[in-house]
Amino acid sequence: MEQLKYLDETVLVFINHLNTPFLDYFFWFISNSLILLPLYLTWVYLLFKHFKLKTTIIIICIILAIAFNDISTNQIKKGVKRLRPSHQTEVKSKLHIVNEYRGGAYGFFSAHASNAFCVATILILCFKLKQKKFLFLSQFFIVAFFIAFSRVYLGVHFPSDVTVGGIYGTIIGLVFYKFFLQQIDG
Repeated sequence: MEQLKYLDETVLVFINHLNTPFLDYFFWFISNSLILLPLYLTWVYLLFKHFKLKTTIIIICIILAIAFNDISTNQIKKGVKRLRPSHQTEVKSKLHIVNEYRGGAYGFFSAHASNAFCVATILILCFKLKQKKFLFLSQFFIVAFFIAFSRVYLGVHFPSDVTVGGIYGTIIGLVFYKFFLQQIDG
């Protein structure tokens, strides 16, 4: 277990120390979900283009999935009580902090990563039959990856936090897709 903790911290510090003014701005930008609103609106447009009125069902499903995902992730954080790297005495002095942002006290696991992968999973499953192009479908996971990576770069999550968050979000996305959206694929 100590080796995993050491590896987690080592990878965190390596990624966090890739810092440049441009990367600080870029990953701060990516980490702020509201700033990505134009991208999300583009995705809503694509949903309407491909699914017409069924888009409302998809959007409601995504909102419910994010709400469930966010609530459950934050409950797990409160239960596990693993401090974020930016709050751990032995780690925080090694970190490059961007805009004095340190996040809340607890970080296991990343709600940003979990929500991003949840949405990406639902969108990929919705579009898989309508749009078979790999590059089109991969954009959703690419955005999710950058959101998750930004949390490590900013020093507010360990790599394991975003990895578990990504896996959890993918599972929640699969579950919500199966229960609510599977019928729209026709």
